[in-house]
Amino acid sequence: MTILQGQLDSLYNSSKKGALLEEYTIYKKENGRIVKRTASRTYTSDSYVDAVSSMPMGNGGYNVDDS
Repeated sequence: MTILQGQLDSLYNSSKKGALLEEYTIYKKENGRIVKRTASRTYTSDSYVDAVSSMPMGNGGYNVDDS
């Protein structure tokens, strides 16, 4: 759900012509930890391959409150 238009929206919705790799990364607080989630799309000459990864990052020295 997009609340406000911004640079991320503009880039995400822009032409993918000539693109080799597209990535979207978000860091979230989950169960007292910081979790890095990344979705990527690798473009080939006539198709693409999607991948998703998730990596727990600990708490990074921060007091992580899930609220």
